[in-house]
Amino acid sequence: MFERLLGIILPVFLVIALGYFYAKRARPDMTWVNNINVNVLAPALIFSALASKDFDLYANRALILGAVGVVVGSGLLAWPFARLLHEDARTFVPPMMFNNCGNMGLPLAALAFGQRGLSAMVAVFTISNLLHFTVGVHIVNRHAAFWPVFRNPMVIATFLGFAFAIAQPPLPDWLMTAIKMTGDAMIR
Repeated sequence: MFERLLGIILPVFLVIALGYFYAKRARPDMTWVNNINVNVLAPALIFSALASKDFDLYANRALILGAVGVVVGSGLLAWPFARLLHEDARTFVPPMMFNNCGNMGLPLAALAFGQRGLSAMVAVFTISNLLHFTVGVHIVNRHAAFWPVFRNPMVIATFLGFAFAIAQPPLPDWLMTAIKMTGDAMIR
C-alpha cells in the first residue's frame, strides 16, 4: 500500500520540483504558457471529462453538491473569523474558499483513480472554478459585472460539458479524441 501511495504522490512532486529548479535557473517567461493553459488546455480538459462516457452526472451528484458545500461552507466559516481578526473579508475569505484543486488535485486523481477519478475530480474543479469566477469575484468587488464571466473559456467549457453530460449527444470519436488529447496536455 505504501508503494502504491508513493507511486501516486511522488510523480506529482517530482514534476513540481523539476519545474521549480528549472524556473529558478532559466527564469522563463510563463505568460504564454499560462494563457494557453487557461484558455485552451483547461477548457478542453473540462469539456472532455464532463462530456465523456466515463462521467455519470447522476452518480456524481453528491460529489458536486459536496464541492459546492465545501467552497460555500468554507466562506461562511471564514467570514466571522475575518471580522473577529479585523481583517478585510474581501482579502481574507476568498483564499479560504478556493483551493488549488486543479494543479495538484487533477494529476493526483488521474494517478490514483484513472479516467473515472479524473472525470470526478474535474467536476469538483469546475464547480470550484465556477464559484471562483462568480461568487469569488463578487466578494472581492461587489460592483463587478456578472456577465463577463460567460466569456471565460473555462466557464463556457463547464456549461457545455454539463450540457453534454445531461443530453449525451453523439460526438464523432475523432473529435472527442482530439479534445481529450488537448485537455490531457494540462495534466500529463
